[in-house]
Amino acid sequence: MAGVVKFLAVNELPLRGDCETCDSEEDCIAAGLFAKLFKYMLEKDKYLADITSGIPQNAKYTSKTIQNEVIEILASMVLKKIKQKYDTADSAAFCLKSDGTRDRCNTENLSVIIRFVCNGVPEEHLIDLLELQQLDADYITTEILQHLSESGYSADNIMSQCYDGASVMSGVRGGVQALLQQRLDRHIPYIHCYNHQLHLTVIHAIQSEPCAKRFFDLSGSLHSFFRHHFVSQRYNCPYLKRLLEIRWTSHYEVTKCVVDNEEIILDILFKVSNDDNGSADLAKESSGLLSQLKRRHFFKIGKFLIHLLAILKPANAILQSQHVDLCSAAEVVQGCLGALKNLRENDIEFQQYCADMSTVEPSPKRLRTVNPSYGDSVIFSPLGQEGQSGSECATAALRRQMLNILDTAVSEIENRFSTKNLQLMQDLSGLMPKSNKFLDIQLLEPLCSLAGVAKTELQNEILVARPMLSKKLPSVAECSAVCKLLQEYKDAFAGLHKFCVSTASCE
Repeated sequence: MAGVVKFLAVNELPLRGDCETCDSEEDCIAAGLFAKLFKYMLEKDKYLADITSGIPQNAKYTSKTIQNEVIEILASMVLKKIKQKYDTADSAAFCLKSDGTRDRCNTENLSVIIRFVCNGVPEEHLIDLLELQQLDADYITTEILQHLSESGYSADNIMSQCYDGASVMSGVRGGVQALLQQRLDRHIPYIHCYNHQLHLTVIHAIQSEPCAKRFFDLSGSLHSFFRHHFVSQRYNCPYLKRLLEIRWTSHYEVTKCVVDNEEIILDILFKVSNDDNGSADLAKESSGLLSQLKRRHFFKIGKFLIHLLAILKPANAILQSQHVDLCSAAEVVQGCLGALKNLRENDIEFQQYCADMSTVEPSPKRLRTVNPSYGDSVIFSPLGQEGQSGSECATAALRRQMLNILDTAVSEIENRFSTKNLQLMQDLSGLMPKSNKFLDIQLLEPLCSLAGVAKTELQNEILVARPMLSKKLPSVAECSAVCKLLQEYKDAFAGLHKFCVSTASCE
């Protein structure tokens, strides 16, 4: 019976149906999966069938109460095994991870996950799914700490915390990550998925200027237009990709497709707007799109966005890799940030984007002149008149918008990839055999405070461990290889053994 319940629960299948008996063929059709699967087991196991025939008729275990009780017993057994494994872990320190979602009953469920190292290998285990009655940061923090205490996990052993980017979790002053550090009165690094932060960097940079947002809105309109049956059948339309908001790489792919097909897009829009065989609505749509593309520096903005997003592609690739360490990822992120800053300071780059504008704003129908009554008066308030020509104003405005997008991207990366976290990521290079600073005490000092290791004790261990590990490990070995090797010498190098390091994919 417990095996049937376990099978259905693990596969997320419902236990009950319209009828909970299989006495007749009609009842068996409407019966739930528990009754059907249990009947199937009785047909295959005669010994079990003989035992079942002798039990009382009121002990069929079809009640939802007893089935839920069995699930709770199985869950408690799993949690007990997790606790036993944690008690034998290499270090008592663990990473706290949590994420929330709403179920079909509109109840907010918060998962609580711990991550620790056992036998040199990082393991993650779900220890509970909390039903939240309130959604404020103070309540969530209290619930997490209370559950950890009730489950036998000391909050003093929290080495890091990982949540999503929601303000209630990531808030610098009032978020769960900040309140947790305040209550425990110590610094606990907060880690948000670095690739997701990179996605948010792109989204916020694009939303900082209406011109960039308009570019992707028009790109979506072009995608819909070229999928129109009349247009796709009559013309050799380019394949334009649809924008997916949840993936920042989609912004790069959409922009590249549009810019690479500039001439084809303009040509087809012009032909459709003058095609007598098409509908009037289609002609109006193509004329409107053609006008917007020519007046709004559409392709000029697209070329700039390609250049900006291409700089961030290496960071996106390395943060998704399963075979890279955090220190290497930090170096690439720092390199991308430096490239953006260099682009910001290099005016020649922007002159290249802004100088050769093939389309300019249409000239005004009449020239603007200053009212003669002002004479030689000094005017302190704006008159609503431009002092430059239409082309010069458009160029200056476009350059200002590009600079603002770039400044926002730089600011977002600096804020999201905080100096402390980047420094901590780079400090991990001290545990990489391929690094020139392998087991450098200066790099490992920030890790000492997190792992609770005395610096003097660690220095003595390094004097012995460095030459030994250098001989036993190849120069290309990763952090995981160091952890596994230290597992054999954990009694000799107790301090080094406490450094529970993981890869970027695990984080």
